[in-house]
Amino acid sequence: MIILRHASQKYTVFITTTIFLILIFSRSHFLPLQFHLPNSKTEKQPAISKVIVAAARATEDVSWMSKIGDGWEPYAYNVDNTDPTAPLQIPKNKGHEAMVYLSFIIDRYDSLPNYTIFVQGHEKAWHQEDDLMPLIRNLRLPALDAAGYVPLRCDWYPSCPAEIKPITHDAVVWGPGVHRQDAEDGIVEVWPRFFPGVELPETIAGHCCAQFAVTAGRIRSGERETYVKMREWLLETALLDDVSGRVLEKLWAFIFTEEAVQYLSVAAVLCLRILWEL
Repeated sequence: MIILRHASQKYTVFITTTIFLILIFSRSHFLPLQFHLPNSKTEKQPAISKVIVAAARATEDVSWMSKIGDGWEPYAYNVDNTDPTAPLQIPKNKGHEAMVYLSFIIDRYDSLPNYTIFVQGHEKAWHQEDDLMPLIRNLRLPALDAAGYVPLRCDWYPSCPAEIKPITHDAVVWGPGVHRQDAEDGIVEVWPRFFPGVELPETIAGHCCAQFAVTAGRIRSGERETYVKMREWLLETALLDDVSGRVLEKLWAFIFTEEAVQYLSVAAVLCLRILWEL
């Protein structure tokens, strides 16, 4: 029994040593046999791309965009530009910021950044929780990853919780309701063109005012052709820019979330703590 025990121990040591030597040899000579852990600190991770798209007038100072840093790449569209050689182009200055947003999505659909923030060009405005520089710098990307789409505003005024009622026109209006029924009529017109087969909701509500962050995945949840149809409508419509732009403003949340009533129902202070490191 003692002889068998010693033989077994020697055999175990031999096997263990052999396996160890094979692993060492394979590590140095047969690289494909190495183990690769996705979260390994030694393995280079793919770069995260982040872009800020601004729809700006020629008179607006967009220099703040280049001061944000932290990997945010500025794309400042000059909507008044008529130079055909300019790197950022829109087919026509119509529909306010919507033309710029749609043009960026259409042009970059196959090469979208991981994160895109769409803004109107001004650094300061009444409808922002803060100046855009700290809002963008302090945006919690994990919160954006989880939501897919985040408005750059927490306050409900003047759009939530039930601003647009395209069928009954009996909206609960918190704000002045500028062009509200015109926008409702415009939504009724474009709905089957933008969202064929989808029933028109009785209520549409989302945070104002067409400034938001969105992931590439959420943008690609819609086909490129859908965004092309939206831009074609903007180019063709006889509606005032204030109305056509407002139609898209009221639909951005639905476009990216498929939720007709999409607003942050928590208190503004809590909303700020969830989305921003403020």
